[in-house]
Amino acid sequence: MSQTPAVEGTGTPSPSSPNQAASSVTLYVTLATLRGCSIPNLCDESHLIGALRDACQRAQFSELQISVKTFEPEGSGVTGVAIIGESHVAIHTWPEHGSLFLDVASCSTYESTQRALEAVQDAFPGSTLVRRDDIIHES
Repeated sequence: MSQTPAVEGTGTPSPSSPNQAASSVTLYVTLATLRGCSIPNLCDESHLIGALRDACQRAQFSELQISVKTFEPEGSGVTGVAIIGESHVAIHTWPEHGSLFLDVASCSTYESTQRALEAVQDAFPGSTLVRRDDIIHES
Protein backbone atom coordinates (compact mmCIF):
# COMPACT_ATOMS: atom_id res chain seq x y z
CA MET A 1 0.00 0.00 0.00
CA SER A 2 1.92 3.02 -1.22
CA GLN A 3 0.80 6.52 -0.38
CA THR A 4 2.37 9.89 -0.99
CA PRO A 5 3.16 11.41 2.40
CA ALA A 6 2.05 14.88 3.34
CA VAL A 7 4.79 17.49 3.76
CA GLU A 8 4.59 19.82 6.72
CA GLY A 9 6.68 22.69 8.03
CA THR A 10 8.87 23.48 5.06
CA GLY A 11 10.20 26.69 6.60
CA THR A 12 13.93 27.31 6.82
CA PRO A 13 15.54 28.20 10.17
CA SER A 14 16.22 31.88 10.55
CA PRO A 15 19.92 32.79 10.72
CA SER A 16 19.02 35.23 13.49
CA SER A 17 17.85 32.38 15.77
CA PRO A 18 20.90 31.35 17.83
CA ASN A 19 19.33 28.07 19.01
CA GLN A 20 18.60 26.70 15.54
CA ALA A 21 21.08 24.82 13.40
CA ALA A 22 21.86 26.11 9.93
CA SER A 23 20.74 22.83 8.28
CA SER A 24 17.24 21.40 8.28
CA VAL A 25 16.09 18.15 9.85
CA THR A 26 13.59 15.81 8.22
CA LEU A 27 11.46 13.49 10.33
CA TYR A 28 9.52 10.68 8.64
CA VAL A 29 6.44 9.60 10.59
CA THR A 30 4.07 6.72 9.95
CA LEU A 31 0.96 6.35 12.09
CA ALA A 32 -1.19 3.25 11.61
CA THR A 33 -4.12 1.41 13.13
CA LEU A 34 -4.46 -2.37 12.80
CA ARG A 35 -7.68 -4.22 13.62
CA GLY A 36 -8.51 -7.89 13.85
CA CYS A 37 -5.36 -8.61 15.86
CA SER A 38 -5.08 -11.71 18.03
CA ILE A 39 -6.27 -10.71 21.51
CA PRO A 40 -3.73 -12.92 23.32
CA ASN A 41 -0.91 -11.29 21.29
CA LEU A 42 -2.22 -7.81 22.13
CA CYS A 43 -1.92 -8.64 25.87
CA ASP A 44 1.46 -10.38 25.68
CA GLU A 45 4.47 -8.23 26.64
CA SER A 46 6.94 -10.70 25.10
CA HIS A 47 5.01 -10.66 21.80
CA LEU A 48 5.08 -6.86 21.77
CA ILE A 49 8.82 -6.83 22.53
CA GLY A 50 9.37 -9.24 19.64
CA ALA A 51 7.29 -7.05 17.29
CA LEU A 52 9.24 -3.93 18.31
CA ARG A 53 12.58 -5.72 17.94
CA ASP A 54 11.59 -7.08 14.49
CA ALA A 55 10.47 -3.59 13.41
CA CYS A 56 13.83 -2.12 14.45
CA GLN A 57 15.80 -4.85 12.69
CA ARG A 58 13.82 -4.76 9.46
CA ALA A 59 13.99 -0.95 9.32
CA GLN A 60 17.71 -1.07 10.17
CA PHE A 61 17.17 1.23 13.14
CA SER A 62 19.73 1.52 15.96
CA GLU A 63 17.82 -0.07 18.84
CA LEU A 64 18.82 1.54 22.14
CA GLN A 65 16.15 0.37 24.58
CA ILE A 66 12.74 -1.34 24.60
CA SER A 67 10.26 -0.77 27.40
CA VAL A 68 6.74 -2.15 27.82
CA LYS A 69 3.95 -1.55 30.31
CA THR A 70 0.93 -3.82 30.83
CA PHE A 71 -2.16 -2.07 32.13
CA GLU A 72 -4.45 -3.39 34.87
CA PRO A 73 -6.76 -5.09 35.09
CA GLU A 74 -5.30 -7.90 33.02
CA GLY A 75 -6.40 -7.66 29.41
CA SER A 76 -6.50 -3.87 29.42
CA GLY A 77 -3.69 -3.55 26.92
CA VAL A 78 0.01 -3.01 26.61
CA THR A 79 2.09 -0.06 25.50
CA GLY A 80 5.60 -0.63 24.23
CA VAL A 81 8.24 1.68 22.89
CA ALA A 82 11.57 1.12 21.23
CA ILE A 83 13.89 4.04 21.69
CA ILE A 84 16.09 4.12 18.62
CA GLY A 85 19.01 6.26 17.56
CA GLU A 86 16.77 7.66 14.83
CA SER A 87 13.76 8.46 17.13
CA HIS A 88 11.15 5.86 18.24
CA VAL A 89 8.74 3.03 17.45
CA ALA A 90 5.67 2.80 19.72
CA ILE A 91 2.79 0.33 19.87
CA HIS A 92 -0.36 0.81 21.96
CA THR A 93 -2.84 -2.08 22.15
CA TRP A 94 -6.58 -2.22 22.82
CA PRO A 95 -7.45 -5.92 23.25
CA GLU A 96 -11.11 -5.12 23.91
CA HIS A 97 -11.26 -3.82 20.32
CA GLY A 98 -8.75 -6.27 18.82
CA SER A 99 -6.68 -3.30 17.65
CA LEU A 100 -3.35 -1.57 17.98
CA PHE A 101 -1.95 1.84 17.14
CA LEU A 102 1.57 2.15 15.73
CA ASP A 103 3.71 5.28 15.75
CA VAL A 104 7.03 5.16 13.89
CA ALA A 105 9.23 8.25 13.71
CA SER A 106 12.64 8.28 12.06
CA CYS A 107 15.14 10.80 10.82
CA SER A 108 16.65 8.16 8.48
CA THR A 109 14.35 7.42 5.52
CA TYR A 110 10.69 7.18 4.60
CA GLU A 111 11.30 3.59 3.48
CA SER A 112 12.55 2.64 6.94
CA THR A 113 9.23 3.65 8.51
CA GLN A 114 7.43 1.50 5.94
CA ARG A 115 9.62 -1.53 6.72
CA ALA A 116 8.88 -1.08 10.43
CA LEU A 117 5.13 -1.01 9.70
CA GLU A 118 5.42 -4.18 7.60
CA ALA A 119 7.25 -5.95 10.44
CA VAL A 120 4.50 -5.08 12.92
CA GLN A 121 1.82 -6.21 10.46
CA ASP A 122 3.70 -9.52 10.10
CA ALA A 123 3.76 -9.89 13.90
CA PHE A 124 -0.05 -9.71 13.93
CA PRO A 125 -1.09 -12.06 11.10
CA GLY A 126 -4.70 -11.75 10.02
CA SER A 127 -4.88 -8.11 11.09
CA THR A 128 -6.16 -5.44 8.73
CA LEU A 129 -4.61 -2.02 8.21
CA VAL A 130 -7.60 0.30 8.66
CA ARG A 131 -5.86 3.66 8.83
CA ARG A 132 -2.44 4.93 7.90
CA ASP A 133 -1.02 8.45 7.86
CA ASP A 134 2.43 9.24 6.52
CA ILE A 135 4.02 12.60 7.29
CA ILE A 136 7.30 14.15 6.29
CA HIS A 137 8.08 16.95 8.71
CA GLU A 138 10.88 19.29 7.74
CA SER A 139 12.25 21.88 10.12
